[in-house]
Amino acid sequence: MTLEERRVLSQGCIGITKVRIGQLKVGAVPPMNLAFADPAAHVELQNVEKLLAPGEIVNKEAMWWRGEISQVEDVIKKEGVNWTTVGRDGKRRGAVDYLRYAMANLDNARVQAGKVWVDLAEGDIKELQAGRVAARISGDTLTFERTSIYVEKFRDILAAGPADVKDFMRLVKADPDLAQLRGVDHYLPSSDPSEWKLIRYSKHFWSGQELVRDGRGISYGSVADSNPGPLICQIRIDSSRFPVLVR
Repeated sequence: MTLEERRVLSQGCIGITKVRIGQLKVGAVPPMNLAFADPAAHVELQNVEKLLAPGEIVNKEAMWWRGEISQVEDVIKKEGVNWTTVGRDGKRRGAVDYLRYAMANLDNARVQAGKVWVDLAEGDIKELQAGRVAARISGDTLTFERTSIYVEKFRDILAAGPADVKDFMRLVKADPDLAQLRGVDHYLPSSDPSEWKLIRYSKHFWSGQELVRDGRGISYGSVADSNPGPLICQIRIDSSRFPVLVR
């Protein structure tokens, strides 16, 4: 992994999206300044994930090794044991040794799972999982409603036919809601505003990052700041002269 990729990944879920679509610039689209989420729902999800995620990770690890063991046994039945393969640790092993290696890793994953889940009863786990779903639905609904207001206001401004970027920003700053948004002018196209189009998109992905806070210690998305850091919905403005990739 390159230093450039690490810097982009430090932006959390937005950074991971950028790396996947090849946007290896910290300031490239999708813009951090127009990423929105419901802060209350984010805190709920954060608290739930801290309890569920470690166990779900080791469960997935155990599941992976079970699948690996099954595949190895199938190959041995069909082709015998006169072959070698490289494990996840980078070491090359013969068929039998690799099977022992996979079984040892499965046993270790099971032990780790037992340690992680020991303090959570089955009923507690189901309750946490239900709470996670409810928080996502609530957060998505509130975020969609909030960004819908911004989208309509931006569309109204574009429909008014601003002459240039300066005129567009004059209308943005004159609106009491849009004026609260940070850095709207940071990534605007330099072309005629008549060629711009507004794009809103969202996704369910959380990389585990904490809420972003400003120099006052206030989290983005609180009453004191109109732009939360964690991603659910993003708004971007592009020139219609160029193709737009939305994933």
